[in-house]
Formats: sequence, structure tokens, C-alpha cells
Amino acid sequence: MIKQSLPAVSLVTADNFDSFTKSDKVVVLGFFAADDTKSNQTFAAVADAQRDDFIFGATNDAALAKKEGVKVPGVVMYKDYDEGKTVNTGKFEQAALQAWTKQSAVPLMGEVGPETYTGYMESGLPLAYVFVENDADKKRLGEALIPIASKYRGKINFATIDAVQFGGHASNLNLYTSLISVLICIVRRTGPHSQSKMSQRIRSSLTINQKKSPLPRLRNSLKVT
Repeated sequence: MIKQSLPAVSLVTADNFDSFTKSDKVVVLGFFAADDTKSNQTFAAVADAQRDDFIFGATNDAALAKKEGVKVPGVVMYKDYDEGKTVNTGKFEQAALQAWTKQSAVPLMGEVGPETYTGYMESGLPLAYVFVENDADKKRLGEALIPIASKYRGKINFATIDAVQFGGHASNLNLYTSLISVLICIVRRTGPHSQSKMSQRIRSSLTINQKKSPLPRLRNSLKVT
């Protein structure tokens, strides 16, 4: 409820910068000049549209922007996970910024569950499911896949999913439910597909077990078609 209790955009200064950027798991801060009406209106529109999802703040402190390495007008997302800070390098336009916030808020290696599923689907990116049966596999496979997830960030989302609690979802993805751990990519809105062309040796410990259309030998790059 903290997001709804705050104004759509909070004023951020050098004095409250640290407390603001640590006020939630994800906060979005706009940097633009006080007389930049267009950027102000654009950022306000983004905040109004996504105020249920993120906490937004804005500052016109040029020194703060310089300290944070931000070119004005610009937007930065501060997170308490992954790299901790993501600077927007795209267009300062409402549609582009809203798409960027959704994608940037997705953890490098997250977890699919009732609270996160919608976010993954709304990110607009293919999702690589990593089915795991226990915390040990979750930790092992998650750590093993971090370099791959980093390489394909912004193109494919990676997330573990509890194979015990949500094992039935494997059938929706055309997988055997007796799996131990599986990696598969599924494209948003198009429904589950057998990915007949994937080429990435993730780790020798990662087993792919798929019905009907077997995957080819895994090689050196991940490609989804």
C-alpha cells in the first residue's frame, strides 16, 4: 500500500536521495531540468500509469545527475537486487519508458510464482523456465545460468519455477512431468511451443527432456526462433 499512499511523483533532492532510492525494492527516478516542461509531463504520465507497480521520484538537481552519471533528461531505476542500478539509454517517451521499466525490473534470475507471473508475461520478452525440485538445485542452476542470463538480458528473461508446486505447468509447456530440471523458452502470448531450434550448452548438469519434438544437440549460443 506504500505506493498508493505516496504522490505519483515524489520530489527528490540531494538530502533525501539515499532514503528515496532505498525506500522500496524498485524505485524509478527521473532527472530533468526544472523548466523542461515536456520531460516533466512525459515522466508524470509514466508515473500515473505505473504508480501501482513502482515508486517514482524526480529531481532537477544537476549536480546529483552528474554524480549519478545521468544525461539529462534521463531516468534511472534503483533496485535492491542484481546490479542495483539501471540507467535508461532509450528514448525519453512514455511508451518507451513504460516498456523499459517493466523489462528492467525483472530480476536477472528470478522465480516464477503467483506474484511474479504477470510481470514476466507483461515484460514482452520470451521466458526461459528453469524447473527445480529443491533449494539446492535452485541455487546451483541459478548460479550456473547467471552468465547466460546476463548475456541475453533484454532479449530473454530467465527464472526458476518450483517443479513440485507447479509441476503441472510442465505439461502446458509440452514437457514430461517427471522432469528434474528443464530449461525451455516460451514466447509471450503465442502459447507454449516445442522449441526445435535452441543452441546453448548451459551446463553439463542441465538436462533437457521434451516431448514430441526433441531438441537438437546444444552448442555455443542460445537462439529461439
